[in-house]
Amino acid sequence: MRRDSLPVATAVFALGVLLAVELNLLGRLFGGELLLAAAAVLGMAENLHNRRFWNKNFTLLAGLFLLSLLAYVCSDLIRSNNRNNALRGWAREIFTLFDMIGFYVISRRNKFRLPVLVVGMAFGELLTYKENLFLVEWKYYLSLPTVGAALGLIAITLRKHHLAASVAVLVAFGFTNALLDSRAGGGVCFLAAAMLVIRAIPSSASWGLFAPVLRGVSVAFLICLLWLSVRGTQKPFENRRDLSLAFRSASVLTALSTIRSHPLLGIGSWTNTYEGERVHQAALASFGVRRDAEIENQAGHSAILQSWVEAGFLGAAVFLFYLGFLIRCAWKLTAEPFSAFTAFATYQIGFALWHCLFSPYLGSLRIEIGFAMAVGLAVFERKIIRIRVHRMEPGESIAINPAKVPLAFCR
Repeated sequence: MRRDSLPVATAVFALGVLLAVELNLLGRLFGGELLLAAAAVLGMAENLHNRRFWNKNFTLLAGLFLLSLLAYVCSDLIRSNNRNNALRGWAREIFTLFDMIGFYVISRRNKFRLPVLVVGMAFGELLTYKENLFLVEWKYYLSLPTVGAALGLIAITLRKHHLAASVAVLVAFGFTNALLDSRAGGGVCFLAAAMLVIRAIPSSASWGLFAPVLRGVSVAFLICLLWLSVRGTQKPFENRRDLSLAFRSASVLTALSTIRSHPLLGIGSWTNTYEGERVHQAALASFGVRRDAEIENQAGHSAILQSWVEAGFLGAAVFLFYLGFLIRCAWKLTAEPFSAFTAFATYQIGFALWHCLFSPYLGSLRIEIGFAMAVGLAVFERKIIRIRVHRMEPGESIAINPAKVPLAFCR
């Protein structure tokens, strides 16, 4: 693991704190995003001719975000959308792209800056506590950075036993999330713990059939723990959870109806239609709910569906690729050798998958999307090992110590 100097680590931590400081400029903006935008511009200018910087995954993600921005601009102009809504939609796309590039530039030389950033973000959320009910504050603001910060501290401080400590933290926070009515947070924690447990069990021939059986039993045990923790907290939160399920289901049905009516162009940024409202209220009525005042509930409560509703198929193209990218990252994390970064990355990728499918594309989600992209790019980063070759003259010989030669070269 590469360690940064104290000034660099402090600057990265301070950036994480600033990412929790909210500004009001046309819409919600966070102070750290301005610094990420500057880092993105400077980083691209510095690496303009660096082919390793412009790798395939990064280039595709950046290019698809530009295509998505173009789709939003076309949709808003053709639909003659409200100017403020259009500017907010375009700014959201631009800052999501800048966030992703900024995180990538900062972490490209040392991926362990990403855990330091999350620790700073968790500290910033605590400093900017909004005096809401703690359940609301935990569920929407504190859960993700707090668990990420705990895993990040394990990654950057412990030299041994990363796996055991990470699994213990994930299981503990899985129960905590369930008790505090964050089912998604608890589910991601338990599933990430299950993936790490699978990694911990060796697949050598000496274990025979015992290894897959033990993996299956371990995963089943963790799933049972998740089910018991959610069921055990069902009664105190039953009404809220039923309403949440009704709102999400009605929102998905409304978004699918809008996509069928406007599949290519969308309806514009932050726009609601009378037809969508009618479908939405009818869907809510079928679930026994009379009215819903949340604007984003017409957009599917999903980043993929919302981008498709607002900007058509091209607007959603980046999130469709992003979803595939996250799935490939999760698969790679199960196959590569375990490191201090693995548990942290597994949790971040797991929550990013949830956000991509089941969270509305608004507020701080663009920061989380950009951060998850940077984590994924770090997972796929290939290290180049440079070997200095000594040119031998005719008749020259070298001495080799057999004890230091890998077995592969001795066969």
